[in-house]
Amino acid sequence: MLITQQQQVSAFMNNYIGPRFSIQRGLRQGDALSAILFSLVMDSFNRTVDQLIEGIDVYFTQPITIKMMLMADDVMQTILSDISNTSNIIITGSQ
Repeated sequence: MLITQQQQVSAFMNNYIGPRFSIQRGLRQGDALSAILFSLVMDSFNRTVDQLIEGIDVYFTQPITIKMMLMADDVMQTILSDISNTSNIIITGSQ
C-alpha cells in the first residue's frame, strides 16, 4: 500500500528515540482510513454474529438483548450460545 510505504516512523522508549524505519503494512495510529475500514469489517462481522449467537438480556425499563459492543478500536462479544457457533464465527472472521 503506497500510503504506508512512504511513511517512516521511530519508536520512543525510555527517553530514547530509536532509528527511523519504513512502515511495511497497516495504518498509522489515528489514521482517518482506520475508522472507515473498522466500520466496513465490523458491519459484516456484526451481521454474522447476529445470526449465530443469542446474546445476554439486560433489563432497564424493558429487556434489551446485547450481542456485541463496538468501541472505537475494540470489540466485546457476549456469547450465550453453543461452542460450535463461536468456533464458526472465529473461523469465518479469520478468513
